[in-house]
Amino acid sequence: MIDKKCFANLNEYLYNGTELHLVLETADISLIKCIMTYYIIGDNLCIGMLSKALDYKIFYIALNRLLEIKMEKGSLIEN
Repeated sequence: MIDKKCFANLNEYLYNGTELHLVLETADISLIKCIMTYYIIGDNLCIGMLSKALDYKIFYIALNRLLEIKMEKGSLIEN
């Protein structure tokens, strides 16, 4: 389930002109879910968003970050 504050937090990054693929490199699990949802749902509203995500390797970076978190914590389950 996506946190209700997710898109409000994401708007801060977008408003400041921060590129989301750079944010992913240090993101927590909640932000990773939010960013991935943003691109997947966004493609229904704006054709080409998924293509942009692939160009910036959003999913590759997100999966690598999840692996890093798993290695650090030993689990991806949030407490």
